[in-house]
Amino acid sequence: PVWHRAYPAKDTAAIGKSVPALKGAAEDVVEAAKVEGSPDSQAAAQGLLQSVDALAAASAAGDDDGVLAAAEQMHDRFHALMSTLDVGEHGGH
Repeated sequence: PVWHRAYPAKDTAAIGKSVPALKGAAEDVVEAAKVEGSPDSQAAAQGLLQSVDALAAASAAGDDDGVLAAAEQMHDRFHALMSTLDVGEHGGH
């Protein structure tokens, strides 16, 4: 919903509201990568979490341009993570 709906609409409020769920999901991915992931997927998972943290910071600061830039970075890092996994094109994304 963030990338395909809120980001194209530049709805930074909706993106900001999604931060807690995104943070929880990214933390879950990091934990899963520690158990089952390759070094590449572990690094990519950490990168995803860092981008969510940047999104949270930009949202908390009311920095709309920062929110949009961080959302784009998060999306790119999601794809980087998917490229380390054997889940097919975009992992159902």
